Amino acid sequence: MPSKETLLNSLRLSVATASLLLGGLVGAPAFAQSEPKMVPIDSTAEAFVSVFNGTCVKFYGSPDKLRADLESRKLPLVEEARRPPFLHEEAGQAWSLSNGKGDFVIALRQTGGCSVFARRANDVDVQLLFSTLVQRIQVPGAPMLKVADKHDPSAAGDTHYVAYAQQRTTPGPYARFSVATTASDKVAIQAVATVTTAEKK
Repeated sequence: MPSKETLLNSLRLSVATASLLLGGLVGAPAFAQSEPKMVPIDSTAEAFVSVFNGTCVKFYGSPDKLRADLESRKLPLVEEARRPPFLHEEAGQAWSLSNGKGDFVIALRQTGGCSVFARRANDVDVQLLFSTLVQRIQVPGAPMLKVADKHDPSAAGDTHYVAYAQQRTTPGPYARFSVATTASDKVAIQAVATVTTAEKK
């Protein structure tokens, strides 16, 4: 079974490959409808997954490098009083990013978990692009498989939660990717993507 460093290096190489493949999907017609025309992918969903890929995924396992990258871009920090919902009540930092295609928050928890939040993004397109990205991240000895796919109805609207995780047969670290989306415009956040590191005992 690969060591932690081997897993991290392989994951980063897989991420680079996934980014190239994802680039061929975003910005292009998405999927055929019952009518002969094609429906373009939502630009905010594209931007959301791109931000997640360029921050949490790109710097997976290197939180200090991610922090330095965000600070070098001079992104504004989210006010401390507004951070708890983005950090799951943990210690950490959060940055705001508005790029003309959407309003996002990048949250880095002290425990190492990283998330990107989107105020508005098409839920179906986010799920499509997220799954396309993560399924392309394959590490020898620890394949990435879907481990959760569920819907949670609520008064604010249905929430769709999907998670992928590296599969290990021996004890050691593995990456877990998840995304939660809703079509409801009654909520403050319509999409959140997260990557964390867990440990197989």
